[in-house]
Amino acid sequence: MKTILIKTMGVALLSGFGLYGHAAIEDTCETVPYWDSELVYTQGDVIQYAGKSFEAKWWIKNHRPNADNEYGPWKLVNEACLIESDKTLPLPLTSGSDLTPFVKVPENDLNIEVYRNFPGIYTINEKFTEVEFENVNAYLIVGTKQALLFDSGLGLGNIRQIIDQLTDKPLLLVNSHWHYDHVASNTDFPFIMAADDEYTRIGQQGLNNLDLIEFLKRAYGPYYKDVGPDYHIKPYHVDIYLRDKTKINLGSVELEVITAPGHSPDSIVLLDEERKLMYTGDVFYESVLFAHLPESNLKVYNQSAQKLAALQDKVARILPNHSIPFADGQALTRMANLFTAIINGEPGYAAGENMLYYNLFGLEIIIKESDLAEL
Repeated sequence: MKTILIKTMGVALLSGFGLYGHAAIEDTCETVPYWDSELVYTQGDVIQYAGKSFEAKWWIKNHRPNADNEYGPWKLVNEACLIESDKTLPLPLTSGSDLTPFVKVPENDLNIEVYRNFPGIYTINEKFTEVEFENVNAYLIVGTKQALLFDSGLGLGNIRQIIDQLTDKPLLLVNSHWHYDHVASNTDFPFIMAADDEYTRIGQQGLNNLDLIEFLKRAYGPYYKDVGPDYHIKPYHVDIYLRDKTKINLGSVELEVITAPGHSPDSIVLLDEERKLMYTGDVFYESVLFAHLPESNLKVYNQSAQKLAALQDKVARILPNHSIPFADGQALTRMANLFTAIINGEPGYAAGENMLYYNLFGLEIIIKESDLAEL
């Protein structure tokens, strides 16, 4: 049986931010050496590659704790393989799904790759080499009357030029939340929608280089690299503020806005109920969830997790804005279980000053220890 080995982006904080890379045919699925244990975590999914169905299996392997790493005892590395499968894809519209780059990206945009998830849905995957594990997914959703871009990315490449290759429909930009890696190209788009929240209003004023560097150091600790003196977020204008249960009609596609604060005060997700898809921003992805930022709130994040889990039956596939651009809808229940366990007193691992790390139900998260006292 042939397998396709998916190369990852390298060692990352905890489980990494990028189990998604270039594919190469291998006779066997190689594994990362592991110090004294067998498989830690596996997960399956069915995807299309080169016209065939494959079942994806990925492993999280643990390297020995690094005593010099004040940000936590765990350093993990991801690896994955795709095993040829007779399983069918979970949604009828996924027959166009492909892991190979879909459009030609300008030679100077080496940080960007584009993939077609389903017909009319594209992932624009942007990498941030200065934060070695960081990659961000923006989603272009094309309807019969207009198109929607969910996040504008890191601002390192010309995402607008790429969008123009994919659609000529009138374009709406919707931000999943205000964080630098989701709004940095906002000024390239004429019409912007974002959550009706004070955090959004503050964020649209922009972020200078020094404040952005402080944010990056706080978020990524020792994995931060110097971004240089020019990287900053330009001020932009939000045209429409979105509230819970707002509907956005693209013609053949209707998306419902669901407020889901916790990672940030202004986090939202988009639900395509007809096609059973949920775009989760930074609320959920298959890597370490961030609840340790100053603006994060564990209690509120838990409420959002329970709210989304209640929609489980309406979601077959999740499209997150970090890490791999697909996950099974049942992950919403796992996320709710993760928060329930933490709230109920499950112990975490010290991961730096006022930070605790958890690995439960196949998911990982860093929280502020001080948030536990406020439950």
